[in-house]
Amino acid sequence: MEKTGTPRNAQDDVASLALVVTRAMVNGLATFQLQFTWDPCAEHKQHKSPVKRHPSKRSSATRLAYTPEEDDLIVKLKDQGLTWREIYMRYKNAFPQRERKVETLQVRYCTKLKGRPSGKIGSQGATEPRSGSCQDS
Repeated sequence: MEKTGTPRNAQDDVASLALVVTRAMVNGLATFQLQFTWDPCAEHKQHKSPVKRHPSKRSSATRLAYTPEEDDLIVKLKDQGLTWREIYMRYKNAFPQRERKVETLQVRYCTKLKGRPSGKIGSQGATEPRSGSCQDS
């Protein structure tokens, strides 16, 4: 095939196109082929803007720490064999001003509270470690 045109760039509102025209002789007839190349990301590359990230409601520096009372309630409810959903509902009733998710309570228990002596956290007479599951019952 013989190229009869050279690539040309045409700018429109969306992106740039590259066009190549080729001519081929088949049985004495001229056949033309048009080949377009378009980079759909070309427009985005031209207007690089920083990705806008939406900050979370609270950064890690301003997250509210758990109080001993919150920890005690989580441990007490888990020791009663309640599901995490039930624990969450009772926690929410006891601490309505705190914004915590059911998953957050579960992570707190599994990473910080499980295995500590039962009863009040830090209380003197409780020495038996708990073996409560971190999964829903």
